[in-house]
Amino acid sequence: KFLSDDFLIKVDCASVIKTTPNVQNKDMYDPLLDAICKRILNPLNSEEEQSLQSNDAVAVTVSGMSAIFSALRLALEWHGKSSLSTSPAKMVVFGFPYVDTLKLLSRPELNPGGVTFFGQGDAEDLQSLRVLLQQAQGQVAAIFTEFPTNPLLKCPDLTQLTALAAEFDCLLVVDDTISGFANVDLFRSPGVSVDMRCSSLTKLFSGVGNVMAGGLTVNGSGRHAADLKAGLQSMLSQGDIPPLALADLVPLELNSRDYSQRCARINRTALQLAEWLETQPAVERVYYPGTAAAGGDMNYRSVLRGGEDSGFGCLVSLVLKPQYSTQRFHDALKLHKGPSLGTNFSLLCPYTLLAHYNELDWAETFGVSRNLLRLSVGLESFENLRGVFEYALNEVTVADS
Repeated sequence: KFLSDDFLIKVDCASVIKTTPNVQNKDMYDPLLDAICKRILNPLNSEEEQSLQSNDAVAVTVSGMSAIFSALRLALEWHGKSSLSTSPAKMVVFGFPYVDTLKLLSRPELNPGGVTFFGQGDAEDLQSLRVLLQQAQGQVAAIFTEFPTNPLLKCPDLTQLTALAAEFDCLLVVDDTISGFANVDLFRSPGVSVDMRCSSLTKLFSGVGNVMAGGLTVNGSGRHAADLKAGLQSMLSQGDIPPLALADLVPLELNSRDYSQRCARINRTALQLAEWLETQPAVERVYYPGTAAAGGDMNYRSVLRGGEDSGFGCLVSLVLKPQYSTQRFHDALKLHKGPSLGTNFSLLCPYTLLAHYNELDWAETFGVSRNLLRLSVGLESFENLRGVFEYALNEVTVADS
């Protein structure tokens, strides 16, 4: 019955908001949505967290990009009400993000004021961002960033970004899909206060890969929490954020029941594999914020939740030394291949070729090699994955030596 035509609702903003809350099984719909929202707000099921996050607000969206688009609309609405200027609000993207984030914010019909892109996301870019904010005189509505970035796993300095957002009165919006809200606290870590958090629930939160969803969470302790929460409620009530159909809520709630446990296991395996890959002679570079080579990234550690289960997420990127064939290595890896991440099974893709095929030279100016491979670590054991990589590394070493 869950998957009958009654619940396969077409994505029509005007009809979904009216139809979904009034489905025959509304008594089932509301508890499922409530359970998912509670899991997003309090992933570790902590009484202390439940008390701290009681003022946060979350909307479940139809995808991760829908959450980012909704955050953009909220930022534009907030700026329009708070700014005395009639000029269109401007956005900032700090650090090299997932391809669709920058593309979306660059579309003039969605963001008329345009976007300024700081692709390195380093200390020098922080200085350049300060200059931009000074010159913009209140025209920047929001700074968008990822934590960490996809695919280079760089961790922007959220303490500095929080300070700049407060000083120049703009919003700080962070996509935490790669780190995960079970691993990091972006709302109440010392010196860090993100205004809005965007998450792709399609990924590790679900894990199975059979449902798409996203989450937009407003920090109830943020400087502009009241305005943003009111704006979010207005968008939901007017149907500007289409809710999930019941057919999507059912698997999402079921899949996410063990989210924190899966996350903890994958954290440990990904760190072990990244550290082992760094020791392999054919590997030129490994990108993972938890390794010694990354300095056990202090920006990441500054927002890491306490407890032994918290870690650095599922994503590991790597580049082989130039004398070895990336294509041969990719094909020799006995792993599932595909562009998603966060699945319970490991998933590999030639990320730059898939995401930036028509702009490879541009991507490489920001350190994103066209030969980069992106691995999403699953629930397999470290020993299993090490054996898979040993085989593939041996194949390229023998063939290309």
